[in-house]
Amino acid sequence: MKNLLLILLVVVFVLSPFQAKAQIPFGGKITFVLPCLFQKALYIRINPVAGPEELVFQEGASILHEYEQIGTLGVNVLGLATVPIPCVVSIDPLFILWGNLIYRVGTSLTP
Repeated sequence: MKNLLLILLVVVFVLSPFQAKAQIPFGGKITFVLPCLFQKALYIRINPVAGPEELVFQEGASILHEYEQIGTLGVNVLGLATVPIPCVVSIDPLFILWGNLIYRVGTSLTP
């Protein structure tokens, strides 16, 4: 019985479609930065050349390359973003901003 259950689980796992993680390229100049309350994250708004305008950089989940100027206004960024995630900015009143999670990003050295 255990062998049958194991075989069934393997077959279901192999035949089930895998969900691909879409990566959206983005780039532009940082125009607004706001820290999120409950996660080590920054809500970032850019003047986009390409891709989404609202992004969230989350420490530990996002990979930061080059000059590491992610919190500096006026710096140019280029990278890949994934799914939208929330950024809680205020509790009372409750204020939540949504942005695409940054997967990888590189920044310019100066604005």
